[in-house]
Amino acid sequence: MNIMDFHFDAMLEHFNAAFLEMGVHSEAIADFLQLLGRIRKYITTGSTVRMALARKAAEHGRDEMFLNLGESEGITKIMSRTYDMVQVDDRLRSVFKGKDMDAIRQQQTLYMCELLGGPRMYEGRGMLEIHENLKINDYLFDCFVMDADRALHSLNMTEELHDIVISMMEEQRKYVVKGHNKADVQRLVDGKTILDRIGGELNVEAVVETMYFGAERDPRIKFFFFLDKDKLATVKRRVTDFLCGALGGQSTIDVNIVRAVHYPMNIGDHQFDALVENLSTSMELMEVDPDVKADVLDVVSHLRGEITAGATSRLEIARRKTESAGTDGLYKTLGGDAGIVQFVEELYKICLLDDRIKMFFQGSKLDAVKAAQTIFMQQLLGGAVEYTGRELKRIHQTLLIQDWQFDAFLDNARKALASLDTDSDTIDECTVLMETTRLEVVSAVNRQFDVKRMIQDAHRKPLYERVGGEVTIARLCDSMYTAALEDDRLRFFFEKNKAKVQSIKKKMTQFICGAIGGPSTYDPADLRPAHYSMNIASHHFDVMLSFIKEILKTELEIDKADVREVLRALQPVRGDIINGYTVRSEIARRSTDNGLDQMFLRVGESEGVTRIVNSLFSILATDARIKRFFKPEKRDQLKQGVTVFLVDRFGGPKNYQGRDLTAAHEGLGITDYHFDAFVADFLRALSASDVDETVVDELIVNLEPLRSEVLGRSDEVNVVVTKNGQTLLERLGGDDQLETLADVMNEKVSEDSRLRFYFEKSHFKRRNIRRKLYQFMSGAFGGPLQYDNTHLKPAHYDMNITDYHFDAFLSVWMAACKELDVDGEATEDSIEVLNGSRSAITGGCVVRMEMSRKKAQLESPGQLLERLGGREGVVELADKLFTMVTRDHRIGMFFEGAKLESMWQGLTSYLLQAFGGPQDYQGRPLDEVHEALAIDDYHFDCFLQLIHRSQRLLGQDHDLCNDTLGFVVESHLLCFRRYSRTSAPGFSMLITCDPAQLMPMRLQRSDGPA
Repeated sequence: MNIMDFHFDAMLEHFNAAFLEMGVHSEAIADFLQLLGRIRKYITTGSTVRMALARKAAEHGRDEMFLNLGESEGITKIMSRTYDMVQVDDRLRSVFKGKDMDAIRQQQTLYMCELLGGPRMYEGRGMLEIHENLKINDYLFDCFVMDADRALHSLNMTEELHDIVISMMEEQRKYVVKGHNKADVQRLVDGKTILDRIGGELNVEAVVETMYFGAERDPRIKFFFFLDKDKLATVKRRVTDFLCGALGGQSTIDVNIVRAVHYPMNIGDHQFDALVENLSTSMELMEVDPDVKADVLDVVSHLRGEITAGATSRLEIARRKTESAGTDGLYKTLGGDAGIVQFVEELYKICLLDDRIKMFFQGSKLDAVKAAQTIFMQQLLGGAVEYTGRELKRIHQTLLIQDWQFDAFLDNARKALASLDTDSDTIDECTVLMETTRLEVVSAVNRQFDVKRMIQDAHRKPLYERVGGEVTIARLCDSMYTAALEDDRLRFFFEKNKAKVQSIKKKMTQFICGAIGGPSTYDPADLRPAHYSMNIASHHFDVMLSFIKEILKTELEIDKADVREVLRALQPVRGDIINGYTVRSEIARRSTDNGLDQMFLRVGESEGVTRIVNSLFSILATDARIKRFFKPEKRDQLKQGVTVFLVDRFGGPKNYQGRDLTAAHEGLGITDYHFDAFVADFLRALSASDVDETVVDELIVNLEPLRSEVLGRSDEVNVVVTKNGQTLLERLGGDDQLETLADVMNEKVSEDSRLRFYFEKSHFKRRNIRRKLYQFMSGAFGGPLQYDNTHLKPAHYDMNITDYHFDAFLSVWMAACKELDVDGEATEDSIEVLNGSRSAITGGCVVRMEMSRKKAQLESPGQLLERLGGREGVVELADKLFTMVTRDHRIGMFFEGAKLESMWQGLTSYLLQAFGGPQDYQGRPLDEVHEALAIDDYHFDCFLQLIHRSQRLLGQDHDLCNDTLGFVVESHLLCFRRYSRTSAPGFSMLITCDPAQLMPMRLQRSDGPA
């Protein structure tokens, strides 16, 4: 069928109109049309290729074409037979009604003779003028061409001549049918062209600049934009000039050169669609009127055939040739096995020098890889040899190969063939056969790309600049400090001398500047040690965030979206700031889980408690903050009561008979500030009484639960749960909406590489997790309490869930809320509430990692190696680990092929060196080894799990397993965690730390990869 791109576009247009009429969601329509667009090439290729062949034949010699058609006599027969068909065609009767059919036929015969290579005989009016008012549409034109097609068949024309005549007729469509020439696509509205409506040449130039910015970074098409700066600038100017002309302005670019310029390039429909997506996104971001945008895209769509014709035609011709004649001829033309070996050798030489893809051709086993690829090429290009290696899809699913890199490989293959004096037709045939492997080499995940997000992020001012830079942050920190000093929950931590206050403010300013993308002299690594000894809990952190939020919104009048972004930027440091309290309190709690007897003994029993209380009351008497609660006349009585109470509290005899704490402290006006001051004085008393440091944390943790009783309050409900009389659950959309959000979350976490490991469960367990997630959130957001929050910590304690994973969960929650159009402020409030459960969920991992870190600091460098069994133990661990990873379906594909033995040896020597053994590792640094591999967090977590399982199978205890895991993470042994990708599909990799920090010890490079 002569189905062209404009026919296909018309069909898409009707689908679009039908869906709009049915009220289908616009995003669903866009997705449907995009999927339907994938079959375009199967439907339009026939017409495109036939026309390309006909055009090629015409270019090679019109005289020969004219002779082959039988000169004037032959063309006269064609036109006579065509008009015989037309005369009996009811569809065309209205066109020729009342007209002299013979005269029209004679004039068209003269016109076709000249068009098909004959002498100039036609002297009538131009086609455009003749048909201007005849109201001939595409349907009528297609009917006429169909009649000509039948006439040619009846004259037994060869297929080649048949295609030439039909193609030449098809070329006249733009003159005969309105809507196919430049003047028709200008879309005048109120007398204005599209160019006028878009804002003139300057706006077109801006759109082109933004489009090229995206195209240069879009992995689907960036291959075509690897141009030097001057050439790229020239291309942009020409594209701007051409578009101005196409949109109704003046242009020096002839539309006919579009095909000629793009014909040698391998630009197919996939690449054209990607470029149009970049153009559409650019206009959307520049807020071009939707109607104008639609008109621009419609004009550009008319260029599809011109731009993709070369790739479509060449590849289809080569495909047909290999399908009809097989690959035997191609194999012989290439020189058989020896010729293909020479081709692969030349190809590898080029690839090893190509910065775009050379990272895929590294390592000690390159010769083995080359040998396997040579055999594959011999089979692919027609040889008798059979490739018996791993499937292409399995080999390449472990590599981060994108379309532009595959295009670079094809380009190098064409260069290699050309350097061996291979003719262009043979190169095309080879390209077609190699192109068939694209979908096995480039995974579907690596073909996805969010153009809009990339361009938005790149063109958006950094958050630091949007909020006003260091001046604004300094004002924020001043106000934060003032607010903290006035708040009883935080005042204790901020009461410092004047010099210290200024130092803290300066450090806070520097830290926040760095956290939101500005310059900073503060090292974030100092956060944890600076706060470790303070008893800062998660609720203190939440209070400070609430101050920041309020000051930014009201006092500094920062945009709400930017305020939310600032808060998100600060959330990741929560773990560093509360780490000390979390770890100490958890260790203390674990020590007292089985009773307080040991703690009571270590504190010195009743005599020890009495000694501590005596010291405490001496300190309280001089503490201006709280001494008024301990008046001299009542001091002895209070001391006696406190002593009896603490003996009871710390595990001694249960002799306390006094009032409960709430009643005893009612009406005294005691606040968090006073309680914190009391705890600080108690710590000083412990120190003065020479209490063993190992029991201090246990005593403090035992006191902390008394806070709510002394202050006379139940656990506080987070202020964001209820606003304006509505619970957070109601503001999120109610119970049904929360059910839907839980469903969406359940789907998203299983697709997110950062979280997939923790949710890869049976269907029954997944349903159970989803149910508990809904129940927990219902109560947390102000709805019915359906989940006991005390279960949170034990349920997650033994999982290695870090702040990184928790933040990933929050980002998925935000994405789910956005997908369901949840109010932005309600979403942010829900994030604040969920953050309150962070320490319960990450606490287990935090404690284990911190204990392992401390132990590593106290141990000698080789002590962990000794505990692992020395060299023999590490070799045994590496052997067991390799056995497990090669059998594991989740990550086994990374441990296959010719490099397996080399990887095992490299890993063993690296582990030995890292654990303090001989410095024998001579491989590449880990960041370089893993640079080209498609390793994500899911694979990393699976690998860590297998290390733990290997150790347990070897009989190693939990403490040694935890210490090994802690060492692995802390020492960046497996530093590719730092090269984690975002969950947004197809988005380019983000480096979340300075690459220079990844390998603290740079190892010498040799041919042995790890």
